[in-house]
Amino acid sequence: MSQPTFFDGLIKTTKPPQSFPLRPTGRRRAQGPRPVASVAEQIKHVIADHSQSKGESLPMRVMQDRQARMVKIYGELSACGFKFDDVTTFGLRHAKALLARWQAQGLSKKTIYNRWSTLRSWSVTLQKFGMLGVIEDVWPEFRQSEGRKQQQNARDLTPEQIQVRSDFLRSNADKTAYFVDRLTREIGMTREHALELDLAQVQLVASGQTFVRAGHGGNTQTYPVSGTYWWELFAEAAEFLQERHRQKLGWPHVQGTEAIAKFALRMSYVSRTLFFKEKKTAAAGGRSGGGSAGEQT
Repeated sequence: MSQPTFFDGLIKTTKPPQSFPLRPTGRRRAQGPRPVASVAEQIKHVIADHSQSKGESLPMRVMQDRQARMVKIYGELSACGFKFDDVTTFGLRHAKALLARWQAQGLSKKTIYNRWSTLRSWSVTLQKFGMLGVIEDVWPEFRQSEGRKQQQNARDLTPEQIQVRSDFLRSNADKTAYFVDRLTREIGMTREHALELDLAQVQLVASGQTFVRAGHGGNTQTYPVSGTYWWELFAEAAEFLQERHRQKLGWPHVQGTEAIAKFALRMSYVSRTLFFKEKKTAAAGGRSGGGSAGEQT
């Protein structure tokens, strides 16, 4: 039997090396839930995504203005006790809470009306079409001011005056109001559908299609149009949109209720300028003439 050697003892007493887990490389992954983006950042992304989906590129000033208005709105909701991890959860109950807050603050009806219009535009941006209606739906006591009643009266025109107004709108470089007015009066299209009418549909009708489809989602509607009369109108509209590099009939960077309000104010202003100022001037002249006659007598 051989004697143990030095190397045999060394092998027995040497322990096998311990295995250690490899040390991870790169940045250490944060533990716990991912931090939620701020309300301002979420609002910014929602506005940008909505603009991109419509093929629009908002100027930085317009983007910042809309973001600032909505940040202020969500700040008021926070004061009402609401917390938002996701700004897209905005709903009717939040709008009603804001309305009650503004009423309690004693804000004027005009201010409340303008803020409600902002909420309606935001609901459209969130793709929640039809969620918020006119302010009278939630505030039956709301009454239009005298100025708005006068704007309504300005729309009560004779057929001859309507034609004069239409010709005037057509003579302007920006024919947006002209085409929207024609579509709403003669086809029965809603103002929202007319303003959202896209270039592709306009070109199809100009090429001979006998109907026009407007709206999106559950708000889509088809309007029948047939004959050279309509094809010529849509051909003119298609040329206008291409010259202005637009993809829809409405004004760029103005959406939803803001676009509808802009159209209504434009029509009211033109009507007053063309017709009602003349009446006031004639009435004032009559009163002045009558006074002079009395003095001479």
